[in-house]
Amino acid sequence: MADAVRDRPRSDAAAARPAARIGEWWIAAHRLRRNTLSVAGLGILVLWAVIAVAAPAVAPHDPVAVDVTARLRPPGAGHPFGTDFYGRDILSRIVYGARYDLVIGIVAVGIAAGGGTPFGVVAGYYRGYLDDAIMRVCDVLLAFPSLVLALALGAALGPGLWKAVVAVAITSIAGYARLARGSTLVGREETYVEAARAQGASDVRILARYVLPNIVSPIVVRATIGMGFSVLLAASLSFVGLGAQPPTPEWGAMINEGRNQLVTGVWWISTFPGLAIMSVVLGFNLLGDGIRDVLDPRGATRI
Repeated sequence: MADAVRDRPRSDAAAARPAARIGEWWIAAHRLRRNTLSVAGLGILVLWAVIAVAAPAVAPHDPVAVDVTARLRPPGAGHPFGTDFYGRDILSRIVYGARYDLVIGIVAVGIAAGGGTPFGVVAGYYRGYLDDAIMRVCDVLLAFPSLVLALALGAALGPGLWKAVVAVAITSIAGYARLARGSTLVGREETYVEAARAQGASDVRILARYVLPNIVSPIVVRATIGMGFSVLLAASLSFVGLGAQPPTPEWGAMINEGRNQLVTGVWWISTFPGLAIMSVVLGFNLLGDGIRDVLDPRGATRI
């Protein structure tokens, strides 16, 4: 009886823990609004998202329509960003390209986080041979530079936009697995987890109710910053011909199409898609840095 009475407050604290996390997220959102750079990054991403959704209304021309009479026109009236070798409007292709590049970043990170996090949680919670096996696979993936591994996977899978997404996702899985494992190793020793275990809660319930909610913060931070890196990596694959294929208006492929024209003074074909990639990556990095600051209790300031 004494044990039951002694365990009851611990059980109540364990049950209240997930609810407390909701309040913490609201506090984090308030702090994020006070971070000027993070708001600027979010604004950049929202702007690109609106452009991507409203591409048919925003783009002044058909992004794949060929007009040989307008080929290689410099930026000016009618074509603010100029035209490419086939007379296609660069601005229109960048606007439609936002649809591909934003989706690439979100989908690739979703696959990587969704695939790596469960492996990391299982490895950190159960330890033993299972932990060793999963972590050794992660070590093999992390032994290669990300770009080299992505190029190798892209070459093995073959050219194609969605094959490039898969290659980028596989490249990032190991990082999420190791991050989830480290957070789980800390979470599994918490008092509220021990209380739930003492009351006979199953491993699945403990992981779903007490462990996973408390490792969301670092995963969200890594995913936000990782989206920018995924966009850059996918553009790199398209640049070398392993990603989106012509005439798809993907930014990396557009840079590749214009690189041979740079020596002739036709700079706009590659420059404007490059600036678009830079702005999206900058937006994700600024937003990710802000989320990291507000979710880190050691760096958080009082409201």
